Amino acid sequence: MRLTKDKKVMLIGIPATRNGWLWECLKDELINDINVYEEYFQVPHRGMLFLGDQKRTSWPPHTNNITVSSTCRLDRSSYQKIATIRDPWERYVGLFEFLSNNPEHAMRKRTRNWNFENFLFSVSRGDCTFDVVPQVNYLYNHEAKMDFDRIFKFEQMTEIKKYFTEKGYKFQDIPVTSKPKNLAAYYTDETKKLVGTMCWFEATFFGYRAPDLSGHMVAE
Repeated sequence: MRLTKDKKVMLIGIPATRNGWLWECLKDELINDINVYEEYFQVPHRGMLFLGDQKRTSWPPHTNNITVSSTCRLDRSSYQKIATIRDPWERYVGLFEFLSNNPEHAMRKRTRNWNFENFLFSVSRGDCTFDVVPQVNYLYNHEAKMDFDRIFKFEQMTEIKKYFTEKGYKFQDIPVTSKPKNLAAYYTDETKKLVGTMCWFEATFFGYRAPDLSGHMVAE
C-alpha cells in the first residue's frame, strides 16, 4: 500500500500486479517513510513495523483493503482508493517464478522442491503465505464492500498513467521489462481448471478467461 504525499490517492498493492512498476513511476509523489505512515494508521501488529528485529524503512507493500479501511485514521472519503488486478492464470505463473527466484521469501523453503502443480494445490488448500492468495482477498474492506474508486487491469498501463497525470501527478515513463512466458509450459488442463475454480469471482467479475494453452505467451 502507498499513499500520495497530498493524501488524496491510496494505492492498494495486490502482489504480482505490477505495483513495483507503478510505484517507481510515481516515486516522487508517494510517501515512503514508515514514520509518516505511523501518523496516519493504527498499527495492527508488530510485523507492520518490523522484519524480525529490524525496523522497516517503508510501509509493507501488500496491505489489504480490510486492514487499510479498519486502521487508517484519515477520513475514508478524503482519498481515492485504487488497485490493479491481473489475469489470475498469468498471476500465478508470475508468483511461482518470483518464489523460485527469491530465497528469502517465507514460502521458499516449501516451494524449493515443488513444481508448479504442487504450488497451486498448496494455494488452493490455503497452505500458503498471504501474498499468494486470490486477488479478491485484497479488495474487500472491513464492511465486506469493494469500495474502490478505480480498479485497473494489469495491462492498462496507458489508462493508469492517464489517471494520475490528469490529477496533476508527476508520472515517469519507465518501461516494463518483463519477458513473455509460455503458459502451456506451466499449466495442464487440470491446473487450469483449479485456478478457474479458486479465482472464479475475480475471473468472472473482471472478464478474464482461462487461457488457450496452445503456444500461449504472457508477460511476467
